[in-house]
Amino acid sequence: MNSKYLFVFLILNVIFIDLCQGFLFNVIPHAINATASLIKKGTRRRELGSQYDYLQDFRKRELDLDDLLSKFPDY
Repeated sequence: MNSKYLFVFLILNVIFIDLCQGFLFNVIPHAINATASLIKKGTRRRELGSQYDYLQDFRKRELDLDDLLSKFPDY
């Protein structure tokens, strides 16, 4: 009778250890990766803000070039 309970106890321990191992080696790294991607998104937003000024200057130069080319006569 005692061996039956011991066997059930061992099976339950194996199942519990497997669940814990799945949690430690699956959920925790995904949480770390999610945190890292959130940090990267924050820096990306700042980079896009600095690129906006560059793109605005580029559009202004493009409009100036179009204005300059429109003054040339057509051949």
